[in-house]
Amino acid sequence: MFFASVFGDGGEFSAKNNKTARLRARQIQAVVRFTPIAIVVNIVNAILVGYVVTPVGGPVLVIAWALSIALVMFLGFAAWLARRNAPRETASPRALRRAATQATILGALWGLPPVLWFPVADPSAQLVIGTVSTGMICAGGFALATVERAAAGYVIALTLGSLVGLLSSSNPYAPVLTGLLAAYSAVVLGCVHSTSKLFRRQVLGAIDLEEKGEVIGLLLAEFEQNGSDWLFELDDDGCITRASHRFNMVTDSGSARVIGRKFEEFLAEESRHRFGTALAAGNAFRDLELAALSGDGVKWWSLTMRPILDKFRQRTGWRGVGSDISGAKVAQDRLTYLATTDIVTGLMNRSGFLDAVAWACQPQAGAQPHIAIGFLDLDDFKIVNDTLGHQTGDMLLQHIARHIEAASDRNMRVARLGGDEFGLLFLDASDREAVQAAAQRLLDSLCRRHAIDGAPISVAASIGLVFGPEDGADVRNLLRKADTVLYSAKAAGGGIVMVYDQAMHQATEDRYRLREDLAHALERNELFLVYQPIVDVSTKATVGFEALLRWQHPERGLVPPSTFIPVAEQYGFIRDIGAWILGQACRDAAAWPEHTFVSVNVSPVQIADEDLPSLVADTLGSAGLSPRRLELEITENLFIRHEEQTLAFLKKMREIGVSIALDDFGTGFSSLGYLGRFPMNKLKIDRSFVSGPGTLAQRTAIVQAVIGMARSLGMTTTAEGVEDEASLAWLRLHGCMLAQGYHFARPMRALKVPAYLARTYSKPTADPAATRGNEAA
Repeated sequence: MFFASVFGDGGEFSAKNNKTARLRARQIQAVVRFTPIAIVVNIVNAILVGYVVTPVGGPVLVIAWALSIALVMFLGFAAWLARRNAPRETASPRALRRAATQATILGALWGLPPVLWFPVADPSAQLVIGTVSTGMICAGGFALATVERAAAGYVIALTLGSLVGLLSSSNPYAPVLTGLLAAYSAVVLGCVHSTSKLFRRQVLGAIDLEEKGEVIGLLLAEFEQNGSDWLFELDDDGCITRASHRFNMVTDSGSARVIGRKFEEFLAEESRHRFGTALAAGNAFRDLELAALSGDGVKWWSLTMRPILDKFRQRTGWRGVGSDISGAKVAQDRLTYLATTDIVTGLMNRSGFLDAVAWACQPQAGAQPHIAIGFLDLDDFKIVNDTLGHQTGDMLLQHIARHIEAASDRNMRVARLGGDEFGLLFLDASDREAVQAAAQRLLDSLCRRHAIDGAPISVAASIGLVFGPEDGADVRNLLRKADTVLYSAKAAGGGIVMVYDQAMHQATEDRYRLREDLAHALERNELFLVYQPIVDVSTKATVGFEALLRWQHPERGLVPPSTFIPVAEQYGFIRDIGAWILGQACRDAAAWPEHTFVSVNVSPVQIADEDLPSLVADTLGSAGLSPRRLELEITENLFIRHEEQTLAFLKKMREIGVSIALDDFGTGFSSLGYLGRFPMNKLKIDRSFVSGPGTLAQRTAIVQAVIGMARSLGMTTTAEGVEDEASLAWLRLHGCMLAQGYHFARPMRALKVPAYLARTYSKPTADPAATRGNEAA
C-alpha cells in the first residue's frame, strides 16, 4: 500500500518512550511492510480491470481512473523508499487519521469500477470486476488490519461501491450477491477488529518488556555503583565464600577477615536459630529480618537468599542480598505502636484490642479457649467535657486508665476503644463467677469521687460481659454481643455489671427490625398525628392543642412513642420525621379558629441542625399559619447537650414570634440559671407532680413553687396529666393557668378537632393571642 507517506506529517512526539505514540508507529510500520507487494497488486489489478472495461467505459475515463491508481501507488512508493531505512519510533494521532483518510480514498477509487462499469459490462467483464473487487476487499482489509480505522474506511468505501454496482445491474442474482458481499465484508471488518485488538495488546506488552528491561539494566548498574545493599555468597555449610565491598563496610571487616567465616557469627544470638532454620529448609526466602551485632549496638538486617544449584540440581551453596533496615525497623515499630495504642491514655486502642481478642480466640491444643470480653463505659462523661472542658476530660480518662490498669492482673488486658468506652479482655474465663466478681470489684472501686487537677469528679460506669465460646467463638459476634449487653446495662440505669443472655440478643434483633421498619414508616404513611386539647383552667375554654406522634405498624399495631422515638433519634430518622410533624401540624392548625395554637415537640437532635430556624419559618409561610399560633416544646436536657445551639435557636424563634415551652420541668437537669438566660414563654408541669406517687402535701409544695417561679418570671404554666375534676380544682386553686389531660379529652385525629371545638367551645376570658404576645414580650 502507500502508507509510508504518513511518516512525513511532522507530528513526531518528543517523548520517545511514550507508549501510545510508539504503538501508533508500530501499527503503521506493520502496514508499510506490505507497500511493495501492494503496489504491484494494485497496478496489475488496475491494468486488468482497465482492459476489460475499456470497450464499455470509454478510454478517457478508464485511463483517468488507472492513472489515479498509479499516482497513489507512486506517492506511496516514493515515501516508502525515503523511510525504509529509518523508521520512526513514534507517530502522532494525526498519522493514524491520515492513514485512515488515504485508505478510504483508495477504497473509493476501487469502488468506482463496480459503480461505473459493472451495470453495462458483459458477463465476462462483470466476473472480472466482481472477482477483483472481492479480492481487493479481503486483501486490503487484512493488509490494513493493524490500523483499524484505515482498514474500516477502505473496506466500507470499496464495499459500498460494489453494492451500488450490483444493485444497479440487471443480474437476476444481484440481491443474493449483494447480501453475500455485505456478509463477507462484515466478516472482514470483524476479523480486522480482532486482529487490531490482538496486535495492540501484543505491541503494548512488548513495549512494557522493553521498558522493564531498560529499567532493570539501569537499576543493576546503579546498584553496583552506589547501592547501599550488599551481596554475598555462602557454601553449603553457611560459610562466606564471596562478599561485596559494601558487606565489609557494614560488618567493619576487611575482605580477608570475612571470607571463610560463618555468616551466623555476625548475627545476634536470638536471630541465629531463625537463620539456621531458613537454611535448613533448603528453599529460597525473602526479607528475613534478623538482628545483627554491631559496634553501635544491635542492627537489623533484611536478607533475601536463594540456593546455588549445580548441573545435577544439587545445592552447593547460597547467593543472597542483604540490606540494613535498622531505621525502617524503628519507624515500623513506632508506626505499629501508634496504630495499636491510644494516644490519650497509652492503653491499647480499638485496633490493638481487636488483634488481642482474635489472638485469644485461637484454638489451643484443639480446644476453644475460655475468654471473657467486657465493655466498660462511663456514664454521663459528656457532662464533664461540656462543663469542665476537654482537657479535664482527657485527664479524667488518663486517671481512669491508670486506675483500671492498677486493678487488673496478668489475666486481663485493657484498652480504650474510643470516647469514654474501655475494653476488658479476660484471658482465662473458665470460672465465670470469678470473672464477674473481678469486674464488680473494678466497678466498685471506680464508681466514686476522683480528684482531677484539684477538682472532685464523681464517676459512674457500667460493664457488659460476654463469655466465649459459650456466647460465640467468632470475634465480631462476641464484640457485637458485648456492645449489646453494655447498652442493656446503661438502659437499666447504669452502675452495674451485666452478663449477656439470649433475651438481650432478641431485644437487639427486635430493635434492629424496628429501626428498619421505622426507616420506611414515613413514606408508607404509617405515621400520623393526634391532638390533645390544652384548656384554660379558669374558663375551661380550649386554647390550643399539643401535636402527638403515633405509629400504626402493619404487624405490631400501634407502637408507643416511648418505643420508637428513641430509635428515631439514635439513627437520625427524627430530622425527617420532625420536619414532617411540624409541617403537618401547621397545616392542620391553619384550619382551626384564630384563638387556638398548636404545640409541637422538638427533639434535641433537631436543635443541633443549623437549618431548623429556616425550616420553621418556611413551614409557617407555606402553611399560612401565624407565628404566634405555633408553640415549640423543648426539654431541659437540651441545655446540657446543645447549650449554644439551643440559645441561638430560641433567640431566632423569639424574633419571628414563635413561643417556647419548657416541657417536663423539674424532671431533668433543672436549673434556675437556664430560666434566666434562655427566652422561654411557658413551663409545663410534669404529670408526676399532678397525680404522681408523692403525698398531696409534697406535690402541692412543688406545684406552688413552680407556679410562683413562673409567675415571677412572666411565664405561663401548663399542667399535664389532669385526670379528674378534683385535680383541675386543685390546680385552679394554686394559680395554674392551662391544663391538659384525659379529663378534657383523649388525643384525637385532626378530622375530629372541628367537631370537638364546636361541642366544647366557650370564648376565653382574654384574647389568647394577645396573652401569648404579652408573654413573648
